[in-house]
Parts: sequence; C-alpha cells; structure tokens
Amino acid sequence: MKVLKGLLFFVVLPMCIGFFVRIELLSRPQAAPAPLKFEVASIKPHPPSASRLFGGSCRGIDSRNSGGNPAINAPLGRCVFRNVTLRYLIGLAYDDPRGLRITGGPAWVGTEKFDLEAKAEDPNTIAENSLHQMLRNLLTESFKMKLRRERREEPGFELVVATNGPKLARSVVTSDRSGTFFLMNLTLTGAAVGMPALAEELSFWLQKPVVDQTRIAGNFDILSIHHPCSAQFSNNSVCAWTRKSLSVDFLVIDSVEKLGAKSN
Repeated sequence: MKVLKGLLFFVVLPMCIGFFVRIELLSRPQAAPAPLKFEVASIKPHPPSASRLFGGSCRGIDSRNSGGNPAINAPLGRCVFRNVTLRYLIGLAYDDPRGLRITGGPAWVGTEKFDLEAKAEDPNTIAENSLHQMLRNLLTESFKMKLRRERREEPGFELVVATNGPKLARSVVTSDRSGTFFLMNLTLTGAAVGMPALAEELSFWLQKPVVDQTRIAGNFDILSIHHPCSAQFSNNSVCAWTRKSLSVDFLVIDSVEKLGAKSN
C-alpha cells in the first residue's frame, strides 16, 4: 500500500504542477503583434522647383488599378506619392481618399507638400490593405501624430433606388481604367464602378456626406452625371436622393508635428 501511495504521489504531483504552469502561461497577457512597417521608406518636402504633377498610390497584389494620377504609377509592393499634402496621405491611409471626414490639425497639414516612397519587404505577397496599414504607421511615426475617431451628426444625402427600379447593365471594362472616375466639362463618367464608389464621389461633388442605400452589388459603367440629382447608367436613370441627418465617423487630428521637428 505504501508503495502504491508513493507511486500515486509521483504521478499526480507532476500532473498538478503541469496544470498550474499551463494556467499561469495562459493567464499571462499576450504580447501585441509588432506594427506593420515598410522595409525602406522616405518622406521629404516637395521641392518648389520640381514638377507640379501630384498624386500617387499604394499598389498591392490585389490592387485593381494604380489609382490617383496615372502618370505616377507605384510598382508592386510600394507606395509612391508626389507633391501631396499630409491630409491627402492620411485620407488615403485611412480609406477616405477625398479627406472629407478628416478634421483638426494645423493649417499646414493641408497646404505643405511632400514626396513619399516606401517599399514592403516582400512586394510579391503584400496586399493593398497591408500597405495602407504600413502607411498609417509610417505617418504616425514620422509626424508624431495622435488621431482619434469621433462620430457626429451631419446633414447629408442617401443614395437610393429610383421608384421605377434599377435597370443596370454590368460593366464589361477590364482595363486598368476600371474602378475610376473621370471629370471633364462638368460631366462625370466612370468605368466599372460600384454604388459605394459613386456615393463617395458624389460626397466630394456635394461636399456633404452621401451614403449608399441602394443595396445594389456589382460594377457598372457610368455614362454621364451632369448634375448630382440625376445619374445615367447605360442610359437609365436609377438614383434618387433623400436628404438625411447622418451619423458620420470623423478622423480627428489631435496633435501633429512637422517633419523632422524635435519633441520638447
């Protein structure tokens, strides 16, 4: 019997010790994952004597087109921008390319121009969303930014289906110009764009929030929009407008420092 008790002691005790060690390990706070960063990156003030061409984009393996100014094409796995403001860069990094929901910060955030180039460690595997996350971290670190989200009630519009119903023809555009808008002579056209993208573009036109409530999926060719209250998709007017008070998420710049500024 004593031998049996001794055996049970030596078997059960390690099991108990292992149990408690496992509980302790599981209860320890998990270390936060390291923020995504570019392998190499450069942000410089745009020289006044340089080209006035402006724009740029981040290009991942899932990017549909280069975006921005077609004359400034980012190679795969890179972000390239020329002659753009910090507000422009923040808007693109936080999925508000028009900067309509960015507020706060000093005036220079929207006036001083910068050139930016950055490259991911493995360009052949990086997605566009990951490049945007890297861009956020780069801007936060370089300009010592502090941002926060704030929800506000703002007057705006809802994009809804007209009473006669939608009569949409699917886009057949497959070129690099798909998913883009073009403005010429106060007429807006689009190639292979969806309703959320149309709402975003109209927000820029109206300088008011526009929310897509059509529940129409897919991409369509916009032949022309001559006025914000009428849109033609394959010669069919399909949109209507409802004025609403909308709950809108804003990105607030609480603090930011100029590039290269020394903290006190």
